[in-house]
Amino acid sequence: MLNPSVSFKRPEANLTTLELLAKAYPNVDAAVAEIARLSAVQTLPKSAVHVISDIHGEDKKLQHVINNASGTLRPLVEEIFAGRMDADEMAEFLKLAFYP
Repeated sequence: MLNPSVSFKRPEANLTTLELLAKAYPNVDAAVAEIARLSAVQTLPKSAVHVISDIHGEDKKLQHVINNASGTLRPLVEEIFAGRMDADEMAEFLKLAFYP
């Protein structure tokens, strides 16, 4: 990845870099989209990884883990709707989110 603070001393080096970028990104929109994607990857929270073992015959429990996004959905909803929903409304909303 290019460091924008690096300045090239030779114009031909700059041209070579731009030619290499042009192979990967055919137009400005593609380059901007990739910059936005990389920025999002760096700043967005990491996804949850949930490892489950010994689930034989436990399809309801497994479905609950899947529906509630391995426990990451509740804290997100609580953060977003804090002060706008009381506990009962939050519980009802989560129930609808988990089991539409």
